[in-house]
Amino acid sequence: MIHLRYISHYIKLSLSTFLLLFLWIPAVNADKCLLFSDIFQKSPKLKCIGENFKTALKAVDICVEFISLPSKRATLQLLRAELDGALMRATEYKKLVGDVAIMIHEPLISTQGLLISYDTRLTSIDKLIGRNLGIVRGSAWSNAQISDGMFIHLVNYPDQLVQMLVKKRVDAILIDSVTALAFKSELEATVRAEIVSLPGYPWLSVKHKKLVPQIEQAIKEYRAKYKYFQCGLIDAGHSVNE
Repeated sequence: MIHLRYISHYIKLSLSTFLLLFLWIPAVNADKCLLFSDIFQKSPKLKCIGENFKTALKAVDICVEFISLPSKRATLQLLRAELDGALMRATEYKKLVGDVAIMIHEPLISTQGLLISYDTRLTSIDKLIGRNLGIVRGSAWSNAQISDGMFIHLVNYPDQLVQMLVKKRVDAILIDSVTALAFKSELEATVRAEIVSLPGYPWLSVKHKKLVPQIEQAIKEYRAKYKYFQCGLIDAGHSVNE
């Protein structure tokens, strides 16, 4: 027969082990990096927006990592709680994610949604009826511009969108002005029309909503120091790529 003293010792040991695990697991989770989707990660000209966001959050002890996914797939994974957030999304993103994610009310960039074409007659969205229009798959603001009678061509990344227009596979594309600036040389001789004001916000899974004040403060502090999150812009002698 097992002596009661040994049983008591075993119970105390088990409780101690449980408490150690209980205290240790949250510490591990606290150090876990947030995983954000970033459609620009595959673009050498635009990925620094995410890198600058990462630098900003590091200053408030929040670790961020990125994964490059097409917009539609990234949204599905955010809805399934497989991602912690999405970078560079417009206010219209609310229609796609509902209450699953919340918008950080500090934009990383302030840009415009542009209609760009080589055809000087295509100066407004209503003139695309019966024409070929290229957009990024899963782009909420672009989808909001579509009307019946347009022939829509979808790509996964902004770089592909630019190439589709350059190679004359479509009559026009919808693209934000920051991306258009990054591809300035490729888009020479095009005409463009501003369609919509388009600030780009980070969106965060609602399970991390307690981090919202820290993230908003981090963005404010980074902007106060460098002014810009996008690539190649300089303020007060500081490059956003530093």
